[in-house]
Amino acid sequence: MLKKFFTFSTAGLLLFAASSCNSNEKAEESKINSTDTATAKLPSIKSENIDYSGDAVTMKGFVAYDESITTPRPVVLIVPEWWGIGDYTRGRAKQLAALGYLAFAVDFYGEG
Repeated sequence: MLKKFFTFSTAGLLLFAASSCNSNEKAEESKINSTDTATAKLPSIKSENIDYSGDAVTMKGFVAYDESITTPRPVVLIVPEWWGIGDYTRGRAKQLAALGYLAFAVDFYGEG
């Protein structure tokens, strides 16, 4: 009896989540379609390597941001895989910058 309850509860939860996602997507589509694309400002993403030091070790981070935004913006710290900052991490930082964040990929071990 308890197994059936959890099965039905899980199915109901998944159905609810799926239906709420669809309604949000439709609302987002209507917002996008109602925006005048001629006046929409495209992001101007700037990215660069940043050297910083900690405990006499040189760290090599990566930062990406939209330089057309002049107001304060939230910062997202990106923690890369153990082998360091690669193309995937840089690409994700640029994607976050296009969304309006300042994205900074950290170097934990030093020298990249």
